[in-house]
Amino acid sequence: MTKQACRYAVVRFVPYPESEEFANIGIVMAVPKSNRFLFRLEINDVRYSRFFKNLPKGLYKQLAKDLESEYTAIQRLVSTNKANALQAFERLVVPRSNIVAFGGQRTLLLQNQPEKKLDRLFDHYVHHAFTRKEGHETRLKRQVRQVIDDLRLERPFRPHTFKLYEGELPVQVDLAQVVDEKVIKVIKPFYFDLTTKEGLWDHADKWIPKLVRLKRAGELPERTLLPLDHSSGNQRQLDALEDIKRELADLGTVIRAEEHDKIRSFALDS
Repeated sequence: MTKQACRYAVVRFVPYPESEEFANIGIVMAVPKSNRFLFRLEINDVRYSRFFKNLPKGLYKQLAKDLESEYTAIQRLVSTNKANALQAFERLVVPRSNIVAFGGQRTLLLQNQPEKKLDRLFDHYVHHAFTRKEGHETRLKRQVRQVIDDLRLERPFRPHTFKLYEGELPVQVDLAQVVDEKVIKVIKPFYFDLTTKEGLWDHADKWIPKLVRLKRAGELPERTLLPLDHSSGNQRQLDALEDIKRELADLGTVIRAEEHDKIRSFALDS
């Protein structure tokens, strides 16, 4: 199958150019052979408004809206052959003195389905730290499970899938204790990677809304334990983690993951 070349660049949010800090927020792509312009943007502003502490309220949300309008307009012109995809891409990524920059410009060869490659690039660059975090959390889950398994409980903790909205929104947890078909305890370990802006908030933004929905639906038991571990980080990253811990504290009991005695006491408590 013939391969086709495409160009892509990473969209960066640079609210304070003087500090040279940035966050990857999207991908733009040109496929010259089929004259296509593609893009994907992160529209969730929570992560960025929390990390950049002095960020004016609503700035990122408005920026994402403006960028989406701009890129959609380019896409429309290209799709109707009123513009050339590669030329539009090259004009777009020219360096400018504003809060949006472009990095990681590369050319690659694709056989088909550039949309799938766009999604993979988005996951890699915008959610990159999340993929690294998973390995740590998998090990943390295994450690917590070993602590519980050593207790040889009559009613062991097992994986459980909550089925919200008649199964439309499944939420799976690895450690749940069920009695008479009712979940009475949940243990949900968390590992947060503080080494990048995306690493901390991606994970929090994935899980906190799920737990909130479970609680509102009356499915999350009052006895929910949240063992937490994290990588090293600077003071600002640690402050951000404290914000997340306060949110988690509304959903369960937050402890340090190494507090095995508390995990045992929680599991044994009838």
